[in-house]
Amino acid sequence: IMKKLFLFLLPFFALALMPATQAQETEMANKAGEIIVEGLVTNPASDKVAISNRKAAHKAEVVDGKFEIKYQAEEGARYNFAHGNEVAALFLEPGDKVKLTIDPSQFDETIQLAGKGASESNYLFSKYLLDEKLRENLEETMKMAPADFLTKVDEIQKTMMDHHQKHLQEHPKLN
Repeated sequence: IMKKLFLFLLPFFALALMPATQAQETEMANKAGEIIVEGLVTNPASDKVAISNRKAAHKAEVVDGKFEIKYQAEEGARYNFAHGNEVAALFLEPGDKVKLTIDPSQFDETIQLAGKGASESNYLFSKYLLDEKLRENLEETMKMAPADFLTKVDEIQKTMMDHHQKHLQEHPKLN
């Protein structure tokens, strides 16, 4: 069963582990500056929001459903946006100015970013929703005969890669 689980989860981790090219890493490292995240929270679940990763944490009060977080960063990085008990992945880099909108009652389905630097995070949101959808029948998939299981894994991998390629075509400068 562990081997099957590993094979099933492998395609999901493949995209997450794709390394950046050296040129992309150099470009990211050379961009130091401010990141601004403004937001509108419909039906707030808490009076606070936070953006954090292993290196830094930035918090803001939610007042009348609005918040703003400004901070300096040396390079682009993946962050977690948290509100109430919900968390979503963001990718932000110096110079980004985004507007985040969300309704915590439908957190994953409503979180959206607009503005400079929104494409990367919106990709992460859509990838998460697709991954969640593809895992809906995980228990049934795990019970499949080996040949059917491998066919299903190939279908899932193709779906994830197609999603990735489509997003890259729509946003050719995606970091």
